[in-house]
Amino acid sequence: MADYKKVRHRQRPRPVERPKPDGNFWSKFIKPTDLSFPGAVYAVDFNPLSPYDALVTASARLSLVSLSRGSPKVSKTFSRFNGLAYSGVFRPTDGKLIACGDDNGVVTVFDMATKASLRQFTTAATHRGTTGAAARIVRWRKDGLALFSGSDDKCVRYWDLGTAQLLTTIPQAHKDYVRCGAINPAAASELFVSGSYDHTLKVWDMRGRGGGGGGSNRPVSRFNHGCPVEACLALPGGSLLVSAGGETIKVWDLLGGGGGAHGGLLHAFSNHAKTITSLTTDREGSRLLSASLDGHVKVYDLQTYDVLHSFRAAGPLLSVGLAPDNGKLVMGQADGTFSVRTRRSALTSTSAAPISSSSGLPSSELPRTPLLFGGTARHFHRGKNAVAGAGDFQVELAKRQRLAPYDISLKGFRYHEALDKALASRNPRTIVAVLDELIMRRGLRVALTGRDEAGMEPLLAFLARYLNHPDYASSLSDVCHMVLDIYAPMLGQSPVLDELIGRVARGVKAEVAVQREMLGLVGAMDMLIATQLEASVGEGGRDGGWPGGNEEELTSPGRAGED
Repeated sequence: MADYKKVRHRQRPRPVERPKPDGNFWSKFIKPTDLSFPGAVYAVDFNPLSPYDALVTASARLSLVSLSRGSPKVSKTFSRFNGLAYSGVFRPTDGKLIACGDDNGVVTVFDMATKASLRQFTTAATHRGTTGAAARIVRWRKDGLALFSGSDDKCVRYWDLGTAQLLTTIPQAHKDYVRCGAINPAAASELFVSGSYDHTLKVWDMRGRGGGGGGSNRPVSRFNHGCPVEACLALPGGSLLVSAGGETIKVWDLLGGGGGAHGGLLHAFSNHAKTITSLTTDREGSRLLSASLDGHVKVYDLQTYDVLHSFRAAGPLLSVGLAPDNGKLVMGQADGTFSVRTRRSALTSTSAAPISSSSGLPSSELPRTPLLFGGTARHFHRGKNAVAGAGDFQVELAKRQRLAPYDISLKGFRYHEALDKALASRNPRTIVAVLDELIMRRGLRVALTGRDEAGMEPLLAFLARYLNHPDYASSLSDVCHMVLDIYAPMLGQSPVLDELIGRVARGVKAEVAVQREMLGLVGAMDMLIATQLEASVGEGGRDGGWPGGNEEELTSPGRAGED
């Protein structure tokens, strides 16, 4: 006697999902490696050229941290400052020069190779021997031949690298300290964005300014963030500006300009519990990263502004950076801790020996599994989890088939009972599979006949809910027809059954109305397509007949061979 075959559930086609590269990308950044600095890590920047060393601004020094091989380590230190250093940045064109500001308002340019101080830009107050206001923000022009700086005296300055001269000063550019700035990467190279504790961001056009003056002191655009601005960033493309202040990140339209209380505001979102201190993007410019005093780094999708991933640090964060190759994520904390996270795939590609995914050790250092020979004590005590070798003969034991309750009833040809047990499961796939099996066995009428009100209620409720479902409609329509054939004479005898059958009828009417609208839409689309084809054929006739070539060539395919 042949074995009973269990009821097979109908397999639904899997929807085609768009691949999500962020699924495992951010989770591959392994546990951080920490370095300690004597003061808070105010800023982090990466060399634009490989191997993408990090420049850390902490206390009264700049530290060049090598991240190429093994654990991160400090390779160079720049410490020619009279006070705290701020905003150390590489020159974006070649990474050979480093610029930063300090507590005295001096902007210094270093040669990265020799550590020599090539330029020192000072204000008039510093020349007279007095202490200038701290230069908190320094940014290179796109071509690397000039610098912008913002300071605590509320001014924005524009410096020329070749002549070591101050090209222009915008006095009282803001009403409070200037604490952040950004260069528009896609617009004119003289466009600079400054952010201040007076809650505003301003876009300055430095073209036409020179000789220490000239040009208007009015900004091109002005945006009101609503709270002190801690960080700002111009996105690739040059049309969007991102600002961070308080617990909120806002996206602004640079092309539309600002004005009014919320002029130019496109979107605002908040996912931090404390003040946001730093912003950066990935290599493609499609992901935004924010660091906050709550100790979290959030990763956002710049299309939907949804949070894709989150990293947790041990303390408040002041800076965050992502390497140009997306292989290193660094975070600077208020207590001087500098954390480096390396993406696992990048770590594997730079290692000399292959890494085992299970243990994290090179394969050369993994312990070797001893060979097992038959008849030995080691072979006898190898355990049930031992894996068979290539030459071993495996004996497979026939496992007893466990049947579901409705399968047991179907095996005994108890169709009425099988349908009741399937309905009790409340699984639509199981119920439809059992109904299909009953239709194939020609036992559906047997399963439906002789039911009382309690037996019909779950079946009619299921039909009313799933009759319009595209996956089940073909099977349930046959079941619905048979139910009406059997129980039509009993309508009006039970209010509960009348209500359920009414629900089924209303669902059918709604589905018919939808199908009619769809057919009308298909007809309208066919008419538009036919009109477009007639128009294209007409244009081809005016040009000389057929749009694909000569009519004679289309009707004589063998002419080319004869020639």
